[in-house]
Amino acid sequence: MDENRISHLLRALPREEASPHFTAGVLRRLREPPRRAAPARWLVAVATILILAVGFGAHQGWQWYEQRQTMARIAALRAEQRDLEAELESLEALIAEAHPVVHLGSTRNVDLVVDLSRLSSEHRRRLMQPALAQSGQPMKPRRANFQPGGSRL
Repeated sequence: MDENRISHLLRALPREEASPHFTAGVLRRLREPPRRAAPARWLVAVATILILAVGFGAHQGWQWYEQRQTMARIAALRAEQRDLEAELESLEALIAEAHPVVHLGSTRNVDLVVDLSRLSSEHRRRLMQPALAQSGQPMKPRRANFQPGGSRL
């Protein structure tokens, strides 16, 4: 269809007229101050619920994260404890197998060494007291207790 024919058909349609109160209503609404539509109460409620849900979810997520971190730290500490216990057991076994001797000193020709496995527990304790008191320092020779035919320790 061409444009002239469409224009002619449109002019042939009956004209719509506004109701008698239409113009008065439009003018009245123009004179009134503009109204702002109040947000729907349900919209405020939904927004509040969403904010609370997100906050609660974030809080739960953070607690879950901290709990996982704590569990990982506990697992690491337990593994370290097992390693230390195993090392302690191996050291105790090594000490049990070792031949305990104490070097009391030496001269140019003689080294003074005491085999602790041959001493009684009382003698062993008295011999070790000076070494423990000096906190790891080498023991000085105890010449007052040394006699050429044996030991009074």
